[in-house]
Amino acid sequence: MARFAEILDALDRLFGPGTEDMDFDGYVALNAEFHAILAGLCGSETIRREVARVARLPLASANAFLRAQNDVPAFRRSLIGAQAQHRALFDAIAAREGARAEAIAREHARLARRNLEYVLREDRRLIRRVPGLALVAPAGET
Repeated sequence: MARFAEILDALDRLFGPGTEDMDFDGYVALNAEFHAILAGLCGSETIRREVARVARLPLASANAFLRAQNDVPAFRRSLIGAQAQHRALFDAIAAREGARAEAIAREHARLARRNLEYVLREDRRLIRRVPGLALVAPAGET
């Protein structure tokens, strides 16, 4: 939990005053580490390994949409919400509130889903920025 807290604090600093030109590469690295540690907290090597495997699939990693988000204001705002969810998730885990942690994690995944829907419905020019997304077509398109 100590390293988990350190990463969370470092992520928080990226969103402080004067961070309009956020260290985006730093965010991507810290975000990946945050999610890797989160996957390992349960103590199951099988779960940790499976989460790592799934994260290698197109669109399934914690950072799948981050390259598209870097210069799009709507996505930048979503990063602030995602960080608030990271903090809430950490707090729930630290308090041993499993049901709350699960609910927060589900909402965090929904944020990624909303980002996907934004790209597919609102700003299709971003499709080329997300590896593998060109293979996805919204319902009703073929």
